[in-house]
Amino acid sequence: MASTSRRGWWRSRGRTHVGNDEHNRPDVAYGGVPVTYESYIQPAERIVELVLAAGFTITAQLVEPGHKPGRSYLSLFAQKD
Repeated sequence: MASTSRRGWWRSRGRTHVGNDEHNRPDVAYGGVPVTYESYIQPAERIVELVLAAGFTITAQLVEPGHKPGRSYLSLFAQKD
């Protein structure tokens, strides 16, 4: 979710799965529905690097344990002036 509150200022908050460089290609989604897509589960450090490289300032960061071994949730608040 992102918002703007004044000209030239942008902030964002988000939560994503993080892990150990997994590359997934599921063929069935919840409920047995056929799907075709790829996803990449990156380490939290890599996501933070990408956000910083995009010119954002991270104002808050939280890593929480996930439900699967080797998986976590990364929550970030970031802003760009």
